[in-house]
Amino acid sequence: MEDQRSRMFLTQDNDLMVNLDDEPHVSQYYEFTYNYGNGDFYSGYGYTAENTYTEGQILEGFTNSTDNSGYYTIDLIDSIDWYNDSDNFIYITTYYDDDGGFGKTNMVDAYGDDGLGSESGWIYSYNENEENQYFNNSIEVDLDYERYFVQYYEFTYYYGNGDFYSGYGYTSENTYTEGQILEGFSNSTDNSGYYTINLIDSIEWYSSDSDNSVYITNYHDSDTGYGDLYNLSAYGNEGLGSESGDAYQHYNWEDGIYFDNTTEIDLNNEFAKYTFTYYYSGDKNDTSQDYYSGYIYAPANYYQIEEYFDYYLDTNEAGFKGKYYIEGVELGEYSDLKGTIALTNYYDAQSDSNFSVSVDTNNYTYLGWEYGYIDGDFDTYKYFGSDFHEANPTVKNRELETFYDKNVIPEDIETMVKNGNTTSDSLLNDTIYRFRTGNGGYIFVAEEERQNILQNEPNFIDEGSAFRVSLQQKDDLIAFNRFQNTEKKGAYLYATEAESISIRENNPEFVEEGIAFYAFDGDANKGIDFYRFNNNGSYIYVAETEKDQVMTQYPDFILEGIAFEAIV
Repeated sequence: MEDQRSRMFLTQDNDLMVNLDDEPHVSQYYEFTYNYGNGDFYSGYGYTAENTYTEGQILEGFTNSTDNSGYYTIDLIDSIDWYNDSDNFIYITTYYDDDGGFGKTNMVDAYGDDGLGSESGWIYSYNENEENQYFNNSIEVDLDYERYFVQYYEFTYYYGNGDFYSGYGYTSENTYTEGQILEGFSNSTDNSGYYTINLIDSIEWYSSDSDNSVYITNYHDSDTGYGDLYNLSAYGNEGLGSESGDAYQHYNWEDGIYFDNTTEIDLNNEFAKYTFTYYYSGDKNDTSQDYYSGYIYAPANYYQIEEYFDYYLDTNEAGFKGKYYIEGVELGEYSDLKGTIALTNYYDAQSDSNFSVSVDTNNYTYLGWEYGYIDGDFDTYKYFGSDFHEANPTVKNRELETFYDKNVIPEDIETMVKNGNTTSDSLLNDTIYRFRTGNGGYIFVAEEERQNILQNEPNFIDEGSAFRVSLQQKDDLIAFNRFQNTEKKGAYLYATEAESISIRENNPEFVEEGIAFYAFDGDANKGIDFYRFNNNGSYIYVAETEKDQVMTQYPDFILEGIAFEAIV
C-alpha cells in the first residue's frame, strides 16, 4: 500500500533557511487476521515501529473462549511516513462468524491503542430486540440477529451542457443496476438532464428501511472552464431528485450558490494572484510585531488592494486582532492554481530575524486557512498561520522562558500562562478532524482514527480540521468522553465526566466509547468557545462564526450552550 497522505516536514540550517525534509518519521503499516481456531476470525490493520513484523508471519499461543489456540497472521506490511515514530493503534474492520453460519459483518466498532492483543470492541445489531456483542482476541461471539441490507449507489447527474455533479446515496435493495441511465429531467440549460448509476453495492444497514438520503460530493462546471468544486453543502432525504444545496466558491461558507437538478450554476473562473502580509497587531506600521508574507490565487475582485482583510475576528495568539494587508494583484491565467496559498517569509520581532519558508498550503483554501512551519518537525510546534497562530523561533516548544517584554507577551494573554510558563497553545497540540457521517450526524476524531475512516468509511465526508485539544491529560484540562447513539447511525456525543454520569444512568441508547480528548472547561476563559448543537440525537460542535451560520440556516439544530474551550 502506498500512503498518499504523508507529511512534509521542515528542518532549519544555520543560516535560518528552512528546507523540506521528506523523511520525518517512518512507521510500519500492517494488515492482519486473528483466527480463533474454530473457523471464526476478524481482520483489521494497525501501525507499529518499523521492521516489527514480516509479511506472512504467524503469531501463536493466544487462548480464547473456544478452547482453541488462537493466532494472528500478518497479511500485508508497508513502510510509511508518519507523524510520529509509532502510535501502536490497531483497528478491526470485519468479523466473520463461521461456526454459527452467520458469515461476515462490518457492523464493527473495535480498536486498541497498544498493538496486537490490545484490540476489543462491539458488534452492533441495531435491532432493539438484540443485544450488541462484545469481543476481543480471547472472547469469540456467535451472531444470530436479524440483518438489514440496503443498496449503496454512486451516481452522476448530467445537465446536458457539459456540467455535472456526482455523489452517493442509499435506497432499498435492488432499486438500481450498475450502468443504469435515468432520463427526462428538464433544467435551466434547456437540455434534458439525466442520471447515471456508476456503482452499486449491498451493505449491511442499521434498520430495515433505507433512509433514502443522497449526498453530492463535487460539482463540475464545464462551460466556464472552472472544473471541479468540492466545497459543497448539498444533499437530499428522498432519493435521487431530492438533492439540492449550495456551492461555496469562496471557501468561507459565505455567499453560497444554490443548485439542484433543475438549476445549473456558472462558477467564477477569473483568478488573480494577490500578494499579502499578515500583521499580528493588525497595523502594518507597527515595527514591534511579528508578520508573515506570501501570495494567494483567488477570484478576481475578491480582495481589495491596499486594504485590510480580517478572517478571524477575535484576538489571535499574540493577543491582538491581526489582519491581512493586501499589497498587490496580478491578473493572469491562474484558474489551475485557484485557492493555492504560498508563504514566503516569517519575521520574528523578538529576535529581529527573517525566516524564509517555501511551504504551499493545500489547494482550495483562502486567507485564514493557511499554515506554515519553521525550525524542526511537526512536534516542535513552530507553526504559524490561519489568522491566529504565532511562531516563536527563539522559544522552544512554546514554553516562555525568560522574556517578559510586553510587546511580546501582552497583558491580555498573560492569563494564558500557567504552570511553568506553558501557554494554552502548548497544552492543546492535537488536531481533531470533523466528518459528516450522515444527515445531521458528525464524528470528531484525532489523526489515528481519521486514517481509519478515510480507508474504511467511504460514506463519511471529511470536513477538515475542527479544533485542537490534547489527547493526554494535563493540568487545567478536563476529559471529554465519547458516546455513540445506537438509535441513530453515525451520531456521537462528547460529554464531561459530570454529564457522562447522567448519560450512563438515564440514556442506555448511548454506548460509551472512552475518553475522546482533553480540553478546557466551557468557562475557563483560556481558549475559543465551542458550542454544542443537538439535532434529534445527533450533535455538532462549532466555534462562534459557524454557530451563527448554523442558527441562521439550520433550524433543526438546537443550541445547547458552550461545550468546551479549545483552539484552532
